[in-house]
Amino acid sequence: MKEELKTFYALVCRDIRIFMPSYKDRILNLAVWGSIVFLVFDKIMPFTGISAGYGTFLIAGNIATLGLFDAMESVFVTLVDCQGDKPISYYLTLPVSHSMVFLRIAITNALKSLFVTLSFIPLAKLCFGISGSFARFHGLNLV
Repeated sequence: MKEELKTFYALVCRDIRIFMPSYKDRILNLAVWGSIVFLVFDKIMPFTGISAGYGTFLIAGNIATLGLFDAMESVFVTLVDCQGDKPISYYLTLPVSHSMVFLRIAITNALKSLFVTLSFIPLAKLCFGISGSFARFHGLNLV
């Protein structure tokens, strides 16, 4: 069991190390997309009659849907993995149970989404001056 947990931990760390080079690009993409959405819907669209706080609402929506789109991408990659060339077969030969292999995929994808989402919240607050306080947020509420 101890060997299985060490292997599981090593696989999760490996996946996170592979993800980290693209992390900066994902944050940059989110910053550009978020600023475009915010500028259009908070600064330009109020002239057409939309509420001035609508841009802030859309930024919050972008943060929420980010996890959804990351999960959809992960599911697609896993399905292609199982149906295509089957590189998942390698992981199934490692000294971990099959459920741990799929748990690794779930935990890795959750961590990737968490890193990007938690990075975007303060970035949005800093860049756009979005009103509101983080005082009510607690780490356990995010889980």
